[in-house]
Amino acid sequence: CKVVNEAGGDNVIYRHISIKRYDPVPWTISDEAAMFLRRCQENGNPESLFRLGMMEYFSKVRINTGLDILERAAHSGHDEATYTVALIYLCGDNRSRCQGIQMLNKFSRSKIMECRKKSKAIIHRMWINNDLGSGRLDSNNMMCDDCDRERAAKRSRWVQDDECVLGCDACRWERELGVFSKIVTGF
Repeated sequence: CKVVNEAGGDNVIYRHISIKRYDPVPWTISDEAAMFLRRCQENGNPESLFRLGMMEYFSKVRINTGLDILERAAHSGHDEATYTVALIYLCGDNRSRCQGIQMLNKFSRSKIMECRKKSKAIIHRMWINNDLGSGRLDSNNMMCDDCDRERAAKRSRWVQDDECVLGCDACRWERELGVFSKIVTGF
């Protein structure tokens, strides 16, 4: 922190520096570290924006502010922010859902698992406002009839939510939203 803060005239450093050594959800933090992380956020550091956006959206329930910050991180190429924003978009109108599906389709299955794992690690460290459990992460039931029938047929054997790969894109991402919603609500 000290070296970077002393080099503070070059704001590009704050945009690109790794903040992995800092707790994703710092419950207690020194003034120096807080100033460093704030400068990272102000200069568009994608990881810093992702963490702040997650806190704003899921913990403080400042939905618009949190989504705006997450979108900034996503536009900077942050995969976990893109994943989270896309899932939030799935809960919106048809246009938003289509945009969310397009965003998620760019990821490989292994990248989705990685994004889910990192998002889960951050969410489990923060205090989640229970208002989110009241339908904010609801997909408005995008499941199509064909996939719904196929899913019912698969119920004859045990399938983990995160290993299920049947169905069309909208249905696949609705299931992913269901997994993510369980992470957020703790169920």
